[in-house]
Amino acid sequence: MTTVESMGAGSINAEQEFAFVADTPKRSTAFSRAMEAINDLKEVASEHGTLIPAPMLQAILGVSQQRVAQMLTEGKFHVFKFHGKNYVTEESLKHFVQSIKSDDNRVSLPKGKIELLKRSLAMAKDVLSSK
Repeated sequence: MTTVESMGAGSINAEQEFAFVADTPKRSTAFSRAMEAINDLKEVASEHGTLIPAPMLQAILGVSQQRVAQMLTEGKFHVFKFHGKNYVTEESLKHFVQSIKSDDNRVSLPKGKIELLKRSLAMAKDVLSSK
């Protein structure tokens, strides 16, 4: 095995030879980026409660994906965007549900897919009968 010293170059210190490298910013590793993301999520969650993925609202509220998107753009929920995905705070979801309960219309959320289907069919019949 040939070493730098055996070639007669003497002892080379990488820091001395490549001093400019010390000034360049170091690349963050995937692990440190992941830990930063986890800490960001923890910070938001500690301040605003659990973060709920926006697609999960579809199942929780018993509405369509389009309706969830509409409610998000209308600002009905406090939304955090994390890595391109929308998350709704637990507090804003609780506030939304309480506003539904306190509303004079007293909208009740469907308890399952069957009830959602029944409501959808009843609504479709109403729409068709009004034409």
